[in-house]
Amino acid sequence: MANIEDFSCLHAGNLYSEDTGELPDPLKKAFQQSESRSEAIVAVLDRVLLALYPQGPNNPEMLFSAHFPGGEKAIPVFSSLAALQKIYPQARPLPINIREIAKASFVHGSGLLVLDFQLPTQLYIGRSAALALSAGIAWQPAWRDTKLQIRLQQDIGKAAVEISQLPEFFHGVQLREGRFGSCILQLNIVPGTPRAQVEELVKQATTVLSTPTYREVLLEPLEIMPVFSKDFYSEPINARKEP
Repeated sequence: MANIEDFSCLHAGNLYSEDTGELPDPLKKAFQQSESRSEAIVAVLDRVLLALYPQGPNNPEMLFSAHFPGGEKAIPVFSSLAALQKIYPQARPLPINIREIAKASFVHGSGLLVLDFQLPTQLYIGRSAALALSAGIAWQPAWRDTKLQIRLQQDIGKAAVEISQLPEFFHGVQLREGRFGSCILQLNIVPGTPRAQVEELVKQATTVLSTPTYREVLLEPLEIMPVFSKDFYSEPINARKEP
């Protein structure tokens, strides 16, 4: 939990004092999307609700914290009063603009948020999305970055050559949207490849991702997923074409 007094944005007057806590229509539509769901949700986030934990008459209220992939802590925010009360029924809801709490998350926290924590509408808001929200600009997730995928293809491809004298077992990479806003690095591998080679490739891919070059740009929760595939992808799938 975090002390509410650390978050000055919560004391500057609230623009949503008349808010009833209903789920906004744009967010309701974004939740229903089957494709590009994470981007659609982030694009329409405006008012969210914080869950405040009462500490007693002489103590400041506290903000709840939520678990984030990788073991880090995040600030939970909620799309509606109904959603908040399902998880924290005793909490006091506080409506706030997403931009303000995104900014505060970098000053007093880890720069991580979770929308609708532990609910079917949950979305992990990683640092790249939180940065975009705090600046009021459009968010481009890693799986939309064509150049990044090409660089990963090259760097992980080099590792595949070192693993085996038959580097054809590796058919390339894809960055794609995962569940709840995570990013999946898919390693496309020829069916029948020995398990030892697959495990070594995952290990090498993890090493590649741990370098500063990728730590600075891959800010979403990331999962490495080897997939057996007969197809060779000449260009990253899910990458938005440059105009």
